[in-house]
Amino acid sequence: MKHSLVCLGLLVAAAPAQETHIVGPGGQFSEIDPAIDAAQPGDIILVRARSYDNFTVDKPVRLLGDPGATIAGPGFHALGPAFTVRDIPAGEVAIIRGLDMPTSGGLVASSATVINCAGLVHLENMLMSDSSSFRATDCAQVTVHECALGYATVDNSVVAFTDSSALGILGLAEGAPALDILSGRVVIAGGSYTGGAGFFGSGGPAIRVQGGRLVLTGDAGTAVAAGTGLTPTPTAAIDVLAGELILDPTPTLTPAAGGPPVRTAAGATFIQRVVPALDVAVAGRTMTTSVRAASSSLAVVIASPIAPPLPLPGMDLWLSFSHIVIAQGTIPPTGLRVDSISLPTLSAGTTSPVQAVVLGAGLSLSNPVMTRWD
Repeated sequence: MKHSLVCLGLLVAAAPAQETHIVGPGGQFSEIDPAIDAAQPGDIILVRARSYDNFTVDKPVRLLGDPGATIAGPGFHALGPAFTVRDIPAGEVAIIRGLDMPTSGGLVASSATVINCAGLVHLENMLMSDSSSFRATDCAQVTVHECALGYATVDNSVVAFTDSSALGILGLAEGAPALDILSGRVVIAGGSYTGGAGFFGSGGPAIRVQGGRLVLTGDAGTAVAAGTGLTPTPTAAIDVLAGELILDPTPTLTPAAGGPPVRTAAGATFIQRVVPALDVAVAGRTMTTSVRAASSSLAVVIASPIAPPLPLPGMDLWLSFSHIVIAQGTIPPTGLRVDSISLPTLSAGTTSPVQAVVLGAGLSLSNPVMTRWD
């Protein structure tokens, strides 16, 4: 199969015409906000290496940072977001890639906020300081790939975290969780999540589920660890107060002070079962897909244009009905199948979901990976 020709026809056919805007040294704009104001939906904004003021993305654009492009935040003593993404319409896509937020620019930590987005918001390859925060509120489709976050909150949103990390902040009586799920549907595959330390009391759980659904999968390197405190107190790695947790047994859960790996409150649901894990890596013009699933099962790796996640029991379907098979085969005895695919040359910021369908004792879906094809 000539994957590259098929992928090219699938992913580029519906792409709108694009204009490229350059921010920073040698560009038309000195700051990011004026470039966003000038851009049309679908445009590309290239951000050169330098420090920039905070900004707001309120239209579907691709914001692509060079290495060394950073966001200074709201300023000394200021409280506010380093960046906000808001009001992206259904069927549209906003991408921020390669912009770091290493410090708050002052004594108060900055935040990254995604709010009220019916379309897709994709964050990739971003480094935030430990004291910074990320929050998704009232969003239909958010993907976070290869990002190092501060502490994260999900409220009434559908979010996929892949190969990312989060760190809870220090608390006086109890450390804060690295990820606090208030409501919505969340999937985690890979990465590390560590609860905050407690200064006078206990550490916090790595993940707290207060509602909605969390699906957690990955390999043994996927680390979920409770924080520690001055007063050793049994603390679970994952605290499920309400809602549902579906947990693959492979990730490494580390509680604190003899606590359980998972603590489930009355009325909450905890299901442990095999959840196929998908990892996608692109180097040059080669894509490598890795599927971890039960041996002897059949794995079919599929790419498609971006579509709203379809709620299904156990795992959402992130693929559209127009799709292509980019790899398939039987899972070997090691439990890991790896395939390589040649890619065409596509425009900067070209992104689409990839997800595996696994046929074994039954049919199951892997985590999605929002994948760059450029």
